[in-house]
Amino acid sequence: ASAATLNRLLEYNGGRLPFAAATIGAAYRNEISPRGLFRLREFHMAEIEHFCPEFTDPELNRLQPHPKWATVKDLELQFWSREAQLANGPMEAMTLEAAMERGLINNQTIAYFIGRTARFLVDRCGLKAPLVRFRQHLMKQMAHYASDCWDAEVFCSQGWLECVGIADRTCFDLTQHMRATGVELLAREMLENPITVEAFRAIPVKGPLGRGFRGGMKAVAAHLEGLGEEEARTLAQAMQDNGKATVLVSFPNESEPRECELLPPMVQFKTVTDKVSVRKYTPMVVEPSFGISRIMLV
Repeated sequence: ASAATLNRLLEYNGGRLPFAAATIGAAYRNEISPRGLFRLREFHMAEIEHFCPEFTDPELNRLQPHPKWATVKDLELQFWSREAQLANGPMEAMTLEAAMERGLINNQTIAYFIGRTARFLVDRCGLKAPLVRFRQHLMKQMAHYASDCWDAEVFCSQGWLECVGIADRTCFDLTQHMRATGVELLAREMLENPITVEAFRAIPVKGPLGRGFRGGMKAVAAHLEGLGEEEARTLAQAMQDNGKATVLVSFPNESEPRECELLPPMVQFKTVTDKVSVRKYTPMVVEPSFGISRIMLV
């Protein structure tokens, strides 16, 4: 829900990143098979969506350093890494800073929320620190769009029970919302020194597009204008080889993208020169999700 309202949240925060939005309430999952008190179809949960600018420097972490990293980096926690699970190895106790240095955790923002989650469970909820561990998801357990994911697990009468999930969701949610609705969900950064860039673009020709797609012309035109350079070159090559090309376009109020056949008069391909004074980019999202009902039970 927070991803869909990014533009309003950015406005509230003066256009600055990073920032976070939190929601709390009841959740309902019909696909769950209830078992005891710990696996229910109705439960209470809380989520934080932390929106971050990405790094462009390959020498640095993919996400920006968290501004409050120093407040948690020396916390010693129990980690069960992906490698340890595959080798049937034990948990390891180490500080968050050591876990980052070893490359166990993908970025400082996830590490920060691991630390804050540990403090919440121990200091606020009264759980004993030796009964709390952080387990990294195996590759086969992670969603296809996630780059890293950790669960806070608590040892109880049921064994180790997942109570909190902390995931790096990359920019998947925002990208999917943009494709489905056509609404731009981007952050903007003013450049001190404007730059000139050349790019290969697909330029929609609205007359032929309007005759071919009528009411769907705006969605097709928006799709073409949003193509990256590599996608535009692939489309141009397909048009040259076949005399036509097919693209998948998301239309408002339709759940699935629709195949649209483009003919040469409908699109032009050009290398354009732009003077860029504002950099637009899709923010990354790190999401800690708390199972409030489970935390209260354990």
